[in-house]
Amino acid sequence: MPPGLQIRDFPTTAGSFEPQLPPQASQYSSPSHSFIAKIDLSTPAPSVCFDTFNVSFGRVNANASLAKTIHVTNCGNAPLIISTITSSDPAVVATQSCGTLAAGSVCPITLTFTPVSSLSTSGAITLSDNATAIPQAVSFTGQGIASKIVPNSNPLSFGHLLVGTKGPAVQLLIQNGGQSQLTIGNVSVNGTSFSLVSQDCTQQTSVSWCTIQLSFAPLTAGALTGSVVISSNDPVNPQLTIGLTGTGDLINGVPSILANSAPTVLLNNGPTTLQLTGTNFYPQSVAQVNGVAQTTTFLDNGDLKVTIAASLLTSLGELQLSVVNPAPGGGSSQAITVTPYETLLIEPAAVASVPATGLLYAAIPASAAANPNTVIPVDPKTGTPGTPIPVGKDPRLLAASSDGAYLYVANQADFTLQRINLKTNAVERTFPYTPNIDCPSCSNVSATDLATIPGSPQEVLLSQGSSLTLYNDAGSVNYVPNDGICCRADPDFISIALAGNPLTIYGLPFTYPGVYFQVAQLTSSGLQYARPTVGSSPTDTTTGNQVISDGTLLYTSAGQVWDPSTQTQVGTFPVTTFNATSYPNDHNITLDTSLGEIYTVGDETYGGDGSALMISAYGIKSYAVTGTLAFPQINYPIVTNLIRWGADGLSFIGAGAGLTDNELYLLRSSVVSPQSANPTPTLISISPTSATEGGPAFTITAR
Repeated sequence: MPPGLQIRDFPTTAGSFEPQLPPQASQYSSPSHSFIAKIDLSTPAPSVCFDTFNVSFGRVNANASLAKTIHVTNCGNAPLIISTITSSDPAVVATQSCGTLAAGSVCPITLTFTPVSSLSTSGAITLSDNATAIPQAVSFTGQGIASKIVPNSNPLSFGHLLVGTKGPAVQLLIQNGGQSQLTIGNVSVNGTSFSLVSQDCTQQTSVSWCTIQLSFAPLTAGALTGSVVISSNDPVNPQLTIGLTGTGDLINGVPSILANSAPTVLLNNGPTTLQLTGTNFYPQSVAQVNGVAQTTTFLDNGDLKVTIAASLLTSLGELQLSVVNPAPGGGSSQAITVTPYETLLIEPAAVASVPATGLLYAAIPASAAANPNTVIPVDPKTGTPGTPIPVGKDPRLLAASSDGAYLYVANQADFTLQRINLKTNAVERTFPYTPNIDCPSCSNVSATDLATIPGSPQEVLLSQGSSLTLYNDAGSVNYVPNDGICCRADPDFISIALAGNPLTIYGLPFTYPGVYFQVAQLTSSGLQYARPTVGSSPTDTTTGNQVISDGTLLYTSAGQVWDPSTQTQVGTFPVTTFNATSYPNDHNITLDTSLGEIYTVGDETYGGDGSALMISAYGIKSYAVTGTLAFPQINYPIVTNLIRWGADGLSFIGAGAGLTDNELYLLRSSVVSPQSANPTPTLISISPTSATEGGPAFTITAR
């Protein structure tokens, strides 16, 4: 017999059940059972038959009653004796006077629903009798109709305040959670440290929701209690009592800041308001930025609203924000950093940093509303654009020579590579892209990456995915692959980096099939490329879209570290950007070998259940996260062209606030060059190890 089945549920001859179920035909089916039942009608027995098995009372006002009648028939051939009828809900009562019911007789049973609140009911009445057949139960449903007073908090806490001070009004929200009109007749407050500021509940003839404003002013130290008593027509809670709690402090505590809603703020955009989360905030707490008091609004002991004056948000560079509590007691919190940033509304497609000139250079595409098909110099320290430099159609990639003499531009609409002389800020060379090697009669292939050769300012590499071309002062030197095999370079040079001695070019994605980079040799006669041997290993797709190099090792945008001298992966750093191995993370990694840091930018988890654009820094030696900087106000995940500038500057391209354009973001941050923490000291021994109480002063030597 199946588990859970009882004889009373399936009355039949004792011992007639199968001792073991037959095997299932499959995991998706159950065994079928057939049986033959023989009923002996010559044996007298009562039986119960109802005229309905379901009773619906509908909507009934609280403390009113609605009765419904069902009929039970003795459909057996012996007297039926009903001893009791039980209900699963006391709001539904069953009454009957059936007694002993002869075979074929019918008896009424009255079910009465008397709700006492706005709650619904769902249950059943069950007969106890001498019949054996089932079922002997009738289900019922009903909905009580009444008002229901619902506070948003009970008890209501006011936190802790200095004795003799008064906190701001705290709002208690009252709602009607029932189905009929809620009326409130009176609101009163008990407790000497609590008072009623205002309320609009008794002024409403029918309350959907109303507010009660309360204040707390502790008269004594320690835990204090009070109450709000609300009289209403709620049948369950005609007088609702809401507890009030608070604590009186003799001195102000030392504040601490745990979180800041706006760790980054936009420059030259007027005053900026942010919210601090922490501990030991008081109505007298004052937020300071660089030691200057700011407009501060106390919300509760864990939250302050701070407005930073516009006069402090006019230049790049970090601000130090702290919270100060006055005496008695009090003190200052540890300062947190607020990082201002600037955006230039120039619609850039690419940006490059040239340390030799101290400037950034932004490629302005053909689609830009202003200065299309130009490269604009930008002073990142002041955010001042220079005179646009005309270039070819639709510039999309930039690369500066290692000596800062030249800036190379890849133009996607006319398929040209140009060299700008940064002394004259003018184009002095224009070279065509390598034609489509797979289909000479087809449209040319767009460039995917651009890289200059360290130590050779007049040499540059242009990647077009399926081909890689070396240019020098005279034009194209050669391209690879050039073996005439169609159609791809197993599969592409999408992103390229140079490393090793002699310099070698490494490209992503990995070879197909295989587990290593594309490799091209840089020789005195140009590029050399050997098509890799086809292997059986599946292609590694976990590297990410971009590869960069410090000259020795290779770093990928998904956090892999490779040593090209041994062709092995030697480490990882924890990139937590969403979709780190794929779109939209493109040109979102850079490094600074002089500072020993790697930087990434992308959309990451932030604030527990949200996400934000995040810049992350990692140690080149430790591979550990050394700092992060969040931009929770930027809600579009596609950001590109992360670059370093100056001593502590970063820049990237991202969507503007209205998601209508691309903007150049500029900032200065200590995340660029995090300070090393002092090591925690370890105590080995002290001498002496004990002293006599009340004895003379002495010196302890610690080692």
